[in-house]
Amino acid sequence: MNYKVLKCDHCGTKNAVGICSKCGRYFVITESHARGHPRTVESAPLSKFPSMSIEQCDFCSEKATGSSLVRIVNAGIIQQSCASCHQGILYIWKKNSKTNIGSSPPD
Repeated sequence: MNYKVLKCDHCGTKNAVGICSKCGRYFVITESHARGHPRTVESAPLSKFPSMSIEQCDFCSEKATGSSLVRIVNAGIIQQSCASCHQGILYIWKKNSKTNIGSSPPD
């Protein structure tokens, strides 16, 4: 997977972003993902790119496990937010194309 970095305009956190191989959605990758777990509200920003590939977004992961509609929708919303301040950075980035997704890993 090719990871990108998107800096949050609200808090300045560098968020690692991936593209889901199943649905094509962008999603913020966290430390939870790097440890093989789904993202939660408490998940920390990724400190370095993981050696393993994270191919599936949280929305598709929840959907594949047969989770309730509420969990699936929540996963889809949370995966688009900054891992630190929880602002919806991917929505803002898609709406405002002035913000570019870079290619350098988070510091």
